[in-house]
Amino acid sequence: MRRGLRLFTVLLAVLTWLTAGSPADASAAPVKKKGVSAWNFTGVTRALADARAGWFYT
Repeated sequence: MRRGLRLFTVLLAVLTWLTAGSPADASAAPVKKKGVSAWNFTGVTRALADARAGWFYT
């Protein structure tokens, strides 16, 4: 039973470490506009504009 508890503790520690993310005070470089490729469907232009894609093709 101790082995199971130890494994659970290690897994919990790893998951915590992986989901911690970066510090809040870290400065980030400016993000360039991203582009996407999408299927052509009714409303695709509006949907991609709402997602703020810098460019796209269908």
